[in-house]
Order: sequence, then structure tokens, then C-alpha cells
Amino acid sequence: MTVKNCNSKMRSIKEHYKKNFANMKTVSFYLPQSS
Repeated sequence: MTVKNCNSKMRSIKEHYKKNFANMKTVSFYLPQSS
């Protein structure tokens, strides 16, 4: 695997986790009020 491929893979993984983290924050924000 080349360095460029590795970097783009890491970037997409970071973006993926950022989106998931935002979703998790939203979920954890709404969960207490609903329970």
C-alpha cells in the first residue's frame, strides 16, 4: 500500500468517525429526555 493510499484511507476513516461521533452526541442528547 502506498503512503498516499494510506493517508486517504485514514482521512475517510476520520471523517466516518466524526460523523458517527456527531450522531452519538445527538443520540445521547435525546435519550435522557425520552426515558
